Amino acid sequence: MGSMKRLRSRVRELRKLGLSSAQRRVQIIADKAMPKADPGIEDILSRLKSINPTARASGIRRLSRGYPHLAVRVLDALLRDPDVLVRTQAKVMLAHLGVGKLPELYGRALHRNDFTNASRGIVRIPQDKPEANTTLLGGKLLGKAVIKVMHPSNVEAWKRVLEAGIPAEPILKNRQGNYREFTRKNGRIAVSVKVLNGPTIEAFLQDNVNKRRYTGVIDEQIDQIKNGLEKIGVRHNHLTLRNFLVVWVMKKKKRYPKVFLIDFDKAEVAQRKP
Repeated sequence: MGSMKRLRSRVRELRKLGLSSAQRRVQIIADKAMPKADPGIEDILSRLKSINPTARASGIRRLSRGYPHLAVRVLDALLRDPDVLVRTQAKVMLAHLGVGKLPELYGRALHRNDFTNASRGIVRIPQDKPEANTTLLGGKLLGKAVIKVMHPSNVEAWKRVLEAGIPAEPILKNRQGNYREFTRKNGRIAVSVKVLNGPTIEAFLQDNVNKRRYTGVIDEQIDQIKNGLEKIGVRHNHLTLRNFLVVWVMKKKKRYPKVFLIDFDKAEVAQRKP
């Protein structure tokens, strides 16, 4: 029997057992990647196939810490899990394993072959979020830039933050050193934004190791950013943990979690009191 026939047969077998598509993906990958004689693997596998999202998230943590050499392919499959808790946990552990993955903002666009094909030109897809103010750029610009459209007042506040040296997602500049921006007919401004590859703080701190080691470091950086905003008279107006990203940088030859503020579509320059 050819490999494709064996795969189809295995899929039908797992479907008869009542496994969801996500559970079937995990099982098929596990068939190839995981040693069957290890009882620890069997316990992890049962968690990963559970209908309970919390159990699947627990399986992700156990797999990543106990069998990191096996984890990447399984976690990659779980990035498409139907539950946000499981997807987030998979992203956190992939980041913890040092695997360069694209950030959450790309969402379902990553399932399109034309979008992820680096040999293509620039592929544009609207981000799958209700506010729909971001255009994702795939093809040769995948992981490099996106376009965000917002009111001029939002962009003014954003620029003030960047020019004050506060860590924030950067607006790209052209060769002349000017921001890459374009004013549309409706008065809104489209800006080219560099993609920061890292999880939100909310996702980052779901990992117990990160929470134990870095909570103090993260909190200190958040306070510095908030104090910086107040000093320059900018209100972000949406300072949730999902609007801070953590990016690993090198500091004194060690990896260090650096915090960046993102999403300035509600930001404004505070009015000075008379």
